[in-house]
Amino acid sequence: MILVPDVPKAKPLPQLPAYDAQLEREQDKDPLTIPFDGVYWFYRFPNQRPPDDSVTLHGTPDDIRFRSAGHVTLRMEARQNLSREIETARLSRIQMAIRNTEDEPSHLRAELILSNASAPGEPLESWGTQNIESSPERQTIAFATPAYPLLAQFDAITVRILRTGILTTESARISIDRFVLIPRGR
Repeated sequence: MILVPDVPKAKPLPQLPAYDAQLEREQDKDPLTIPFDGVYWFYRFPNQRPPDDSVTLHGTPDDIRFRSAGHVTLRMEARQNLSREIETARLSRIQMAIRNTEDEPSHLRAELILSNASAPGEPLESWGTQNIESSPERQTIAFATPAYPLLAQFDAITVRILRTGILTTESARISIDRFVLIPRGR
């Protein structure tokens, strides 16, 4: 299943100057906000993606819930392509604003994965997982830049919503509002 939010496509990201330690001290250090205009994937384990003939629906996962047939784990990913490459060295962290409309407290975690489709082999790097609190409904989750990031640049963000416990066959009622890229020094 592929779920497409009914939101207008975001404008292309503004061009940032190349990373330079001297310029960093002198430049404006405003965060870069990226509204989520990607897609949500739902697929059953052990698959790594939805089948090619998947049904595409419109909406957001905080309004629509999916269930897997039988007792097969259902996986959920939010996938955001960027209009260009972002230099990892420029960032101190990435914040993710979400909406959580889960009915009952459950064990939910978000994993942030950056990738570079422009590079040979399309490398990717996980920036770890963070807990998703059962409340408030709107919350921000932060992922710190690794001390020694593997990717010099990335052009896509994937968020895996991980559920533990007995409800692994149901999708989480979590939607992503935006990502905020925080420059070093902030």
